[in-house]
Amino acid sequence: KMVSPMIWRALALALFIGAVSCADQATVMRGVNVEEATRYTLGSDKFQCRDGGKEIAWEQVNDDYCDCADGSDEPGTSACSNGFFWCRNQGFKSQIISSTFVNDGVCDCCDGTDEFNGMISCVNDCADKGAAIKQDLQNQLAIHTQGAHLRQELAQAAQQVFGEKRARMEQAKQELESAKVARDEAAAAKAPVEETVNNLRAERKAAKEARDNAYNAALDAAKEAEKAKQIAEGVAEDAVDTSAVTVPREEEPETPKTEEETRLEELETTFNAHEGAVKKLEGEISEIEGYLNTDFGPDNAFATLKGQCFSAHIRNYDYEICLFDTAKQKDGHQHTSTGTFERWDNDRSVMHYGNGQRCWQGPNRQTRGNLE
Repeated sequence: KMVSPMIWRALALALFIGAVSCADQATVMRGVNVEEATRYTLGSDKFQCRDGGKEIAWEQVNDDYCDCADGSDEPGTSACSNGFFWCRNQGFKSQIISSTFVNDGVCDCCDGTDEFNGMISCVNDCADKGAAIKQDLQNQLAIHTQGAHLRQELAQAAQQVFGEKRARMEQAKQELESAKVARDEAAAAKAPVEETVNNLRAERKAAKEARDNAYNAALDAAKEAEKAKQIAEGVAEDAVDTSAVTVPREEEPETPKTEEETRLEELETTFNAHEGAVKKLEGEISEIEGYLNTDFGPDNAFATLKGQCFSAHIRNYDYEICLFDTAKQKDGHQHTSTGTFERWDNDRSVMHYGNGQRCWQGPNRQTRGNLE
C-alpha cells in the first residue's frame, strides 16, 4: 500500500519527540552539540579550533574569553559573538541559538540551560512542550491516516468508474459504426426521391415565375396605354396617374402534395433520426474521452469527485467551484463564468480554472482553488 509522505514525516517526528537522548550529560561540555561531543573530549593535549587555524589549551575552552576566530572555543558562554550554544531540551526538540543569547536574562532554551549565571531562574517546560507537539503530531497522523484510507477508497472507486467508462466507450464506438451505416443507408434511399421532388418544385417555381412575368408585362402595357390616353386628353406628363390601372391575374393553381413529397418527408424523418443518433454517440464518446484524459491526480483518486460543487461567500458575492468542471460568480440570479478547469498547479495542490468571462476592458476571468 502507498503511504502519504506526510504520514511518514508525521511518524518520523512523533518517533523523534518520543525518543530519549542516550548521551551522558556528564560527559558533554555545556553548550556542545552531542554530534560534536568528540571534538570537545579531553583526548588530546590541545583543543583545535573548528576552522583548523589555531590550537589552544583546554583550560581556555569555555573560559568566557573568545580565543578562536570562529568562536568554537566558547560553546557554553557568550564570549564569542559568532558562536553557537546547543540547547539539549530533553523531552522536546534540541535547539541551536546564538551565543549572544547566553546569560542575557531571557530564557531561550526550554530547559533553561542557556541561563546559568543566576540572573534569572528558567522553568524547564520541555516535557510539556514535547507532550503538546507529540499530541498535535498524533492528531495530524490520525487525520492523514484517515485521509489515506479515504484516498484508497476513492482510488478503488475511480478504477471501477474508469473500467465502466472504457467499456461503455468501446460499446458506443460499435453502436456508432452501426448508426453511421443506418444513416448512410437512409441518405442513399432519400437521395433519388429528393432529386425527383426537387425537380418537381423547380418546375413549379419556373411556372409561377412565368405567370408572374406575364402578369407584370400585361400590367406595364396597360399603364402605358392609360398614360398615353391621359396625355392625349391634355393631362401634363408629370401629372399622369396610373395607380388605378389593373389587369386580370391568373389564379394560382392548387398544388396538392404528391406521393413523392410524402415519401420524402418519411425518408427525411428516418434520416434525421439516424443522424441524431450518430451525433449523440459522437458526443458521448467525446465526453468519455475527455473524462478519461483528465488529470484526476495519482491513481485518479479524485475522479469520482468530478462535478461536485463547493460554495463560498466572499464580500458581496457567492462563488462556486465545481471540481474539474466550471467556476462561477453568483449575484442573485445572475451568474458570471470565472473559468473552466484547465490544469493543476503547485504539484496538484491548486486547481486552475481559466478562460472565464472577459472583464470589462481587461483579461478573461480565472479562478484558483487551493486544496487543503
